[in-house]
Amino acid sequence: MNNDTAEFNAALSPSDREICDLLAQTISDNLPEAEPRSGTAIPSGSWMATRSSVTVN
Repeated sequence: MNNDTAEFNAALSPSDREICDLLAQTISDNLPEAEPRSGTAIPSGSWMATRSSVTVN
């Protein structure tokens, strides 16, 4: 998990942080070429994978 995502997740409620940490780890494990997009309001909510955007709301 990159620093922007980790910082964002750290500011969440414990239950939301657990979900977002799991989501970020799952994306990293299964889409290693994906990169989080830090230009969004929710760093952990948008990832780029091979020219396609994956957005999770």
